[in-house]
Formats: sequence, C-alpha cells, structure tokens
Amino acid sequence: MRYISENQPPPELILWLREQRKAGVNLRYDDLSPVEINSEQRDVRKAIVEQRLKDQGYLCAYTMLRIEADSCHVEHIYPRTLSYAEGDPEKTVEYTNIVACYPFEETGNKRGKCPFGAVARESNILGLHPLDPNCQKRLRYQSNGRVLATRADDWDAIKLIDPAGQLLRLNHPKLVKWRKSSINEAGLGIKSSSPLSEASATRLKTEVLQFKAGEKLKPFCVALAHAVDDHLRRLKKRRDIKRHLQTKPKR
Repeated sequence: MRYISENQPPPELILWLREQRKAGVNLRYDDLSPVEINSEQRDVRKAIVEQRLKDQGYLCAYTMLRIEADSCHVEHIYPRTLSYAEGDPEKTVEYTNIVACYPFEETGNKRGKCPFGAVARESNILGLHPLDPNCQKRLRYQSNGRVLATRADDWDAIKLIDPAGQLLRLNHPKLVKWRKSSINEAGLGIKSSSPLSEASATRLKTEVLQFKAGEKLKPFCVALAHAVDDHLRRLKKRRDIKRHLQTKPKR
C-alpha cells in the first residue's frame, strides 16, 4: 500500500458541488451528473477516475497493481452504503474518500469476483488505508512476496493481510506470487537470476518511490523499496562471512 498524498479534486467535481449546493440539492455520488466547462459537457465520474489515476501513479490504491481508466473502478474508503444508511450522503462525493482500485478480474470468458482488494472488502470499514500518511510504515513487504504488520499489536494493519479475512486480503496467494515475481525480476529476491549490486539496489530504492503526479509508478513500488533493504542486508551478511573466512587464521 502506498500513501496517496495528492488530493486536489478535479475542476469538474468542484463545479458540480458548487452547482448542487447553490440549488440546495442533496449531494450523492449516485447522482453525479455532467457539468459544462468552456461550452463542453464533462463527465464528472470520468474526471474523478482520471484525476485519481494521476494521483496514484496508475496503481491500485490497495494492491499496487497497474490500473488504467478502462480497467479500474471507484472505491469509497468509507463505504458508500454506510454513508447513505447513516444519512451522510455528502461523504460519498468527498474526494478524500475516493480512490481508484483494481477491478473485478477476468476468469476465462466469465467475470469472476476478485478474491482480494476492494471487491473482497465489500462494505467493511478499514482502520488503515492509503490516505493515512503512516500506511507505508505500518505494513512491511518481504522478499518472498508476503506482507506483515510492522508491529505485532497493530490490528488494523493485521486485518488487511489475512488471506481469508474480511478486508483486503493482501496476503492472498495470487498477490504474494505476483509481488514475489516482481521482486525477483528486479534482482532483489533470494532467487533472482541477476542480483543487483549494492549501488544499483540503493539507486533503485530511491528511483522506485520518486513520484510526480501524472507519471506511472512501477507496480508494487513500495514492496520493491522494502525488498531493497532485505537485499542489502543479505549482501552485507555475505561480505561479512567472506571477510571472516579470509581473515580466519589457518591451522
């Protein structure tokens, strides 16, 4: 999970909110309608998705899988159904409550329900989410593709991980496999065919997290950055062992 720091709503949503408030109409995501900008009709939902993709580096807010405008869906961090049930529909059009996420996955010629991420979470409340500045610190990705809570008592983080749980299932076997493959391909895994040097790995950690809104981040970027730390520790351990063997007195 990567922290999403860019949260300026698109002009289409700003204008729609202004017009609705002026008309004294209830604000609901389900009631989003086109707005006119420079004599052109603009789709507000489409504008929200396009802006969020730019904010997120074209990565799913929860899983860090690559997403595009035609292959993602809008996710409400605080569930839309609960906002309506609690009589607070305006929460559904707050930009800071909206992210773009990995969609239903394709299973052959049929659409199957994705077993992880936003779809698996349904309407359960998240105690930790990608708009929390600490999310990258509270989850720790490993070189084997798995993810752990940084603290053993961080239950909000732990609940996101359980592959059979009610939330994001970030340790679902598919996600673990894809993350591990990405880490190995980057030269950072235990079984990487072409392991990176210390200098290259250090440079990659900086580059993989650099971001400018609108650019495309590398899938699983945070997992790759964490894998660099593990890789550097392994390199140091090997150097220490080699140094010890070279300086060990001969009998």
